[in-house]
Amino acid sequence: MKTIEVVAAVIQNGETYYCAQRKDEGELAKKWEFPGGKIEAGETHHEAIKREIFEELGAVIDVDDFIMTVHHTYHRFHLVMHAYRCHIKEGSLVPEQAFG
Repeated sequence: MKTIEVVAAVIQNGETYYCAQRKDEGELAKKWEFPGGKIEAGETHHEAIKREIFEELGAVIDVDDFIMTVHHTYHRFHLVMHAYRCHIKEGSLVPEQAFG
């Protein structure tokens, strides 16, 4: 079974947290998730999460604290997700646009 390793940003604004809904396709269609993505070869977790948030949402973030690593097996793959508490350093979260 294929293993996919990702990072996720848990971004809090006051008493609310930012989550995004996945597109309507694939095994995880329309599910809610913390933003982030796959770690590229040679990238640290911090580098990956900063790049992903900038590419996906157009914001520059700082990574504050490691929260936990989650392992979960779906029908077609095994997910290893490293979650980090983050905050917005510059910009604001703007979904569905290409940045970078």
